[in-house]
Amino acid sequence: MTKISIFGFAGTGKTTSGKLLAEKLGYNYVSTGNMFRAKASLLGITLQELEQKSEIDESFDRELDLQTEEFGKNN
Repeated sequence: MTKISIFGFAGTGKTTSGKLLAEKLGYNYVSTGNMFRAKASLLGITLQELEQKSEIDESFDRELDLQTEEFGKNN
């Protein structure tokens, strides 16, 4: 099955576009934004704080990339 990724800044319509596209194509919709929010919650910080940390420390983005890759392999 083909996988489609939509990237962009917060609040730019990725979720709306992704859900509509997934529905039209009969695909599953997954939000990496929700994964990022969950990580922020686990760390006890806001999403904005995690975004700031990610600009300084690339390990946060790498971890999300690995989680996304793993999810794609298993689903």
